[in-house]
Amino acid sequence: MQKWLMVSALAALFAIPGSALSEPALTGKEIVKRSASNNQMGVGSGSATMVLKIKTRRGTVLERKLLTRSSTKKGLSRVRITFLEPKDQAGIELLLLERKGSRDRQYLYLPRYKTVRRIQGSAKNGRFEGSDFTYADMENREIKDGVYTRLPDETYGKKPVYRVDVKPKASADEQYSKVEMWIGKRTWIPFKIVFYNRAGRKFKMLRVRGIRKVNGKYMATTIVMKNLIQGSETSIKLKNINSNARYPESLFSPATLRK
Repeated sequence: MQKWLMVSALAALFAIPGSALSEPALTGKEIVKRSASNNQMGVGSGSATMVLKIKTRRGTVLERKLLTRSSTKKGLSRVRITFLEPKDQAGIELLLLERKGSRDRQYLYLPRYKTVRRIQGSAKNGRFEGSDFTYADMENREIKDGVYTRLPDETYGKKPVYRVDVKPKASADEQYSKVEMWIGKRTWIPFKIVFYNRAGRKFKMLRVRGIRKVNGKYMATTIVMKNLIQGSETSIKLKNINSNARYPESLFSPATLRK
């Protein structure tokens, strides 16, 4: 079983710098595995502010401000996302709990209805609060029987990258038929990811637009997801990063989403 970073909607893809392994010996699966193992959702342990901008197909721009608080336990990430602005969405919360050997558990709290519901199955393919990211895009994915193909290395801009295609095993709740990845050789960050829908058509494209080092590690600070069919686009920019923040275990319990 291989862990594959589908995409982090938290726009914080850490990668530990260092020399690459012997390139000819790396298979496509090994490259993706290493990228995923060097990347974490959120800020690992800490907090950050996210500015989310949605550009609709009609050109209207909607802006959201969110707070993300993260922690790791036994190598598994826990992330709590809280909407701060606009006023009509303030208080909406999403809890992401990574699980070993299984799909992440996700819980959504809607203050308007004062209810917590678990997002699972095909519901994860729904759009995250009107953005171009789905709930499934925001989790670490376990691909048991995907087909990984390493293609000839390329450059992305002036950066050397690995090129890997992944074809997930078809299932009732799998929304993508193929994923193309451009993974930086030095940073191990996926600079570009193209997603194909189940009909085999190019569906969405993610690009990393901003990278910087935080505590000696590379980090994506701005990502953009574009819907190639509808023409909408969502950007996420990470600000106010605090990797020293620590939180109690209770913060990452579904029961506390109501409080």
